Amino acid sequence: MTVELNWHEGDEQDGVVWEHEAALLPVAAPRPSAIAQRVRDDSGPSRVQLLLLGVVIGILLGLLALGALLLWRANQGSQLAQQDVTAAAARLLEAQVAGDVQRYAEMLDGADPVWKARLVAGLRSAKATPSGQWNIEQVRLQGDLAEAEVIVSGDDMDTLRRLVFFRLADGQWRLAPPASTSFGDEQQMTTPHFRLFYRERDQRFMASLVNLAEGAYVALCGELRCTGGRPLDLRLLYDAQADDPPMTPGAVTVASPSLTGWRLDGQPGSAFSQQLIRQVAAQLALSKAPGASPTLLAVIGDWAAVELTGGPAPIDDALASMLQAESLPPLDRAWDAVVHGNSDDRLFWGSMVSVLAFVQSAWGSDAIGLLLEHASGSFDNMTRQAFQIDGQTFEMMWLTWLTQKHAPAPGTLTG
Repeated sequence: MTVELNWHEGDEQDGVVWEHEAALLPVAAPRPSAIAQRVRDDSGPSRVQLLLLGVVIGILLGLLALGALLLWRANQGSQLAQQDVTAAAARLLEAQVAGDVQRYAEMLDGADPVWKARLVAGLRSAKATPSGQWNIEQVRLQGDLAEAEVIVSGDDMDTLRRLVFFRLADGQWRLAPPASTSFGDEQQMTTPHFRLFYRERDQRFMASLVNLAEGAYVALCGELRCTGGRPLDLRLLYDAQADDPPMTPGAVTVASPSLTGWRLDGQPGSAFSQQLIRQVAAQLALSKAPGASPTLLAVIGDWAAVELTGGPAPIDDALASMLQAESLPPLDRAWDAVVHGNSDDRLFWGSMVSVLAFVQSAWGSDAIGLLLEHASGSFDNMTRQAFQIDGQTFEMMWLTWLTQKHAPAPGTLTG
C-alpha cells in the first residue's frame, strides 16, 4: 500500500509538518453483532404501533361484548314478550269460546277499525273460526308488533302451525291484522290456468298450491260446463283482508297458508284448501253466469269445497233436524232468497248447497252447469228447462234423497 505525504514549511525555517490524506486512511468495519442489533431495532414494531394495535383489539372485544349483550337482551325481550303474548292469547280465546263480545273486542287492536268490526261481527253472528288450543312456540319482535308461531290443535281438527300477529298498545298485547312486509318481497309464477302472486316466505307452499289449484280448476270446469278462458289471477293475501277475501271477477284471492295454517308435514291445511276451492268454483260459476248473485256464487263455492275435499256440508245437522220435524222451508223460497234476493240466511243457504249435491247425484256430473245456465228465472222455470220436470216434482225427489242421506244407521235409536 502506498501512502502519499504532503509537507509544507512551518513558521520556523527548520520545522517541517507532515500530513496524511484523511480520506485515504482505512476505516474499521462494524462488528457483526452491532449490525444484527440495528436490524432488530429497525424491523420490530414501534411503541405507537403497539398502542394502536391494542386499541384495535380493545374495540373489537368491546364490539363482541356489546353484540353478546344485545343478543342476550333480545332473547330476554323475546322470552318476556312470548309470556305476555301467550297470556293475551289465552284471554282472547276464553272470550271467544264464551261468546263474550265485549271482552273479545278489548283484546283486538284498534288500529284498523274495519278489521276489528268485522271480527266482532263474526263473533256476534257465531261465525268466528273455531279456535282450538293454542301453543305459542316462538315470538319474533318487530318494534311494537309481535309475530307468533302457534301450534293449533283440537279434537275435531288437524294439528296446524300458523302465524298470528299481536300489537303492543297501552302496555297490553292485542290481536292485530297481519303485516304483509313480514313475508318478504312479492313473487310471481304462471301455470296453465293461473297467474300466481305470493310473497317470498310462502315459496315452500307453491308446489302443493299449484297442484291443488290446477286440479280444482280442471275438475270444476267439467262439472260447471265452463269454456276455456284467460288465466285467473291467484293472489295470496297477507293483510287485514286475509280473513275476509273479496270477491273480484277474474281473481282468486285467499289468505296465505302461513295465516290459515300448515300441517306438520309442511302442506297447507284443510282451511286453506277449502277456501281456495270455494274461490275457484265461484270464479268459474261467474264466468258461466255473469249475472249470478254473490250468495249463489258462495253457495256453489261451499258445494265445491264439500265435493272436492270431503268436508261436512254447511249446517247439515240443522237441515237434518228440520227435516225430521218436517219444518224445512219450501225450495222455491230458498231459491228466490239465494238466487234473486241475495239472502245470507243460513238455512236457505244450506238448503241450496244440498240441492246442488242432489242434482249432481240425480243427473250426472255436469248437472250444476245446467242449473247455472237457467238460473235467471224462477225455481219452477229452472227445473223445467234444466231437468224437464216441474218444481214440485223436483222438490219431492230432493226430500226423498235428503231423507235417505240423513236416515239413521241400522240399529241406531232416534229420539
